[in-house]
Amino acid sequence: MGDFTFSGSHGTRMRKTASTMRRASHLAAETTSWTCTTLQTWTGQRCAGAAGGVSSTGGAWGSGDRSIYCLMARQMAKELSATVICPDYFVYPKANVLGMIQDIVDCLIWARESGQKFNFDKDNIVLIGHSAGAHLCTLAALFLIDGREELFIEASKQADVTEAIRGVIGLSGVYNIVDHYEHEQKRGVEYVSTMHKAMNGVENFPYYSPTHLLKRLSRDKLDRIPPFALLHGTDDIIVPFDSSAKFCDLLTSLSVKVSLYLLPRVDHTEIVTDLMVPDRRFYHPIYSCIKQEHRKLLGAW
Repeated sequence: MGDFTFSGSHGTRMRKTASTMRRASHLAAETTSWTCTTLQTWTGQRCAGAAGGVSSTGGAWGSGDRSIYCLMARQMAKELSATVICPDYFVYPKANVLGMIQDIVDCLIWARESGQKFNFDKDNIVLIGHSAGAHLCTLAALFLIDGREELFIEASKQADVTEAIRGVIGLSGVYNIVDHYEHEQKRGVEYVSTMHKAMNGVENFPYYSPTHLLKRLSRDKLDRIPPFALLHGTDDIIVPFDSSAKFCDLLTSLSVKVSLYLLPRVDHTEIVTDLMVPDRRFYHPIYSCIKQEHRKLLGAW
């Protein structure tokens, strides 16, 4: 469970150690290795200074690899005419949730500082995450807005990255860790899942829940939250669709712009795997929602 996608531009604190370039007929892909992570970029045809998406892997905060999602990143670059970055981030037990958020923010900084090399606009970043990745992307955006010291990034740089984030698109996301743990208990998987370990224990569930964090933000910080687009399949039994529905209700109550799409007959994996190949049954319906929201987000501010 879980991958995140962010799209955009330029810059990183990570040290580059190696890179290779290869070109396909209409897409350019670059793989770059860093001391703490690796990432890959895909650029859609006819992209000049284009915004894009960053697509990263994860699995219940404890597994995953970007290679699994390269097909999705490639198709997303084509469908959105965007540059898509697909990074890895450390997962449990190599990192806890804070370390994962730090990796995502590092990639955002890299995008702002280096994105011009890959034809994307450093001031138009869209975060796109699936499941645990949607949770991490949301927390990354909220931590930046809240100016969290544990990100170990100077305040001015946090402000610059925050202003560049045009929106967040969440696919089958987890937004309330307390609620999701109760769902894991009902399914009898709470001890198999790495979620509670990645969060450093049950006592930290509220701290790492976007729903709880939102309720503590000042009006000034709430006004800086970018628009959200939430997509969720009605046949999802891994993360029930009421996760997105409740989050939408909360955002609406706080006057944060949000759109909600409940997708009939779509389950937890199809919302991602069907984005990889055009002949999948939900490919076009899901991409039509994503493309519509991507256009709205880039034109929202």
